[in-house]
Amino acid sequence: MAEDRQTTRTVNRAEGVVVPPRTEQPIGVRRRDRVGGAGPRQGGVLGVLAAVLAVVAVAVAGLASVAYERFYGALGVDAKDVGLDIGVIVRHATGFIVVVTLLLTLALLLVRWVADGLRWRLDASGQAWTLHNRDFAVLLGLYLAASLLLAYAAYALTDRVVTYSTEAASAARSGHAVRPLQVLGLPLVATHAEPVTVLPVARARTVPGIWDLHDHQLLYLGQGHGGGVLYDATGRQAVYAPMDLLVMHVSNCAAKAPAPACRAGLT
Repeated sequence: MAEDRQTTRTVNRAEGVVVPPRTEQPIGVRRRDRVGGAGPRQGGVLGVLAAVLAVVAVAVAGLASVAYERFYGALGVDAKDVGLDIGVIVRHATGFIVVVTLLLTLALLLVRWVADGLRWRLDASGQAWTLHNRDFAVLLGLYLAASLLLAYAAYALTDRVVTYSTEAASAARSGHAVRPLQVLGLPLVATHAEPVTVLPVARARTVPGIWDLHDHQLLYLGQGHGGGVLYDATGRQAVYAPMDLLVMHVSNCAAKAPAPACRAGLT
């Protein structure tokens, strides 16, 4: 057998024929000789998902921060006084961020899949990329429609949040209860103002004005730095009250059967 191979090589050299060395292709490896063949994408789906998640988280946190500043600022309160920082803001909107991220990722992957098919057809046909080409016109229209839809969704969400913060601040200044904002059935902005009645303890009798709060229309905004943050709708001012000097009875406006004081001003 070895002598036959040697003889074959000798004959081939004598005839001037070059026989390339035989190579075997590993099993499971397929060549892609077709122009524009689809190969593995850098980053893949996880890369797209991570990028979309980062963008959505930053955008939602920024938008929610604006809503908090507009609401609490209108009441004369700093959002940080009720314990709102960037971590708390993102945690309140986690469900919304996750759902929007998944929807956007699916939409982007669908658009990219359709666009890849159209680009491959254009490359394979060798036609120029002009508006007279149907595939190119469809590809351009796809990108334009996706961009316009995304811009409209961002505008609608921004308008909803800004309108909510304005209306919620107006309701709170009038002494009405305020509920958190939900979009797609998920919490986005966790502002709240709940009716509260206060009763000072005996050792608070020397604190100026604290006994007048019992007869005022008050809303509970939150707690931070060891004190409760109230809004006095009667006196149109924010009140920072030490928790150890007051007994508070806060109406739970998030309950399935909210208190009568909540029903008039649910937002």
